[in-house]
Amino acid sequence: MGSAAFFTEISTRRPRCCWASDCHIVFWTSSKTLAARRASDAARRAAEAIRGGGGPSFLELRTYRFRAHSMYDPDRYRDKGEVARWKERDPIPAFVARCGIADDDIAAIERDAAAEIDTAVAFAEAGTPEPVEDLTRFVTSEPGRT
Repeated sequence: MGSAAFFTEISTRRPRCCWASDCHIVFWTSSKTLAARRASDAARRAAEAIRGGGGPSFLELRTYRFRAHSMYDPDRYRDKGEVARWKERDPIPAFVARCGIADDDIAAIERDAAAEIDTAVAFAEAGTPEPVEDLTRFVTSEPGRT
């Protein structure tokens, strides 16, 4: 089902994607906070580096899931204190407070998001299923293509 963050945190200066290879990374940043502004600043710096000819960039932006994976997941693999500590670092309440967004506006945003999700689900459910023979297309290179 999952692991507590304590057991999955790895102390390394090298991104996980590069453990098995000797990749070339010009710009790499890791943020252990959920700070939206830091993430935005890191993305801006990475984009500037790429546009300036600095080569590839890698951004590691860590997130935390406050709830269990699903309604059937008892979420017994992490203690309540861990979740509470991460909730203290949640950037959304601070953003709402800093911007002075009213509770009514938050409720309207949540209603709009739910309606958009409902529309997308209805569209997907009304669609034609993918032909079985196409399910593995583009997973690996196609025969005759390099």
